[in-house]
Amino acid sequence: MKRVAVSPAPPLRGRKPLSPEEKARRANERLKAKLEAKKQTKPKPLTSARDDTVNVLAEFVAANISNLSDLVQIICGYDGVIHQKFTLGQRHEMVRKFAKALGVSAMEITTLA
Repeated sequence: MKRVAVSPAPPLRGRKPLSPEEKARRANERLKAKLEAKKQTKPKPLTSARDDTVNVLAEFVAANISNLSDLVQIICGYDGVIHQKFTLGQRHEMVRKFAKALGVSAMEITTLA
């Protein structure tokens, strides 16, 4: 019978496993951190960025009412982009705000188009 030399076990790689006490301590720290983070979060604003854009556009139209014909031509040129970027409801809201800035009813604007 031939004897084969057995080499010692290779060294372990990676970290040493945590003890149950250490696992529990780390879990408690994570839980405390989550609760603290939850307390510090701020509520989201009620308006969206697109609604703000509609408001800015309406204010711009009101401020430049003397150049209305030029504004209409520019807006007509961007008709496709407006259809892509804004929902139907947002487009109707823009019409209402523009009509209010112009001092006419929204119904008059939609019948002209």
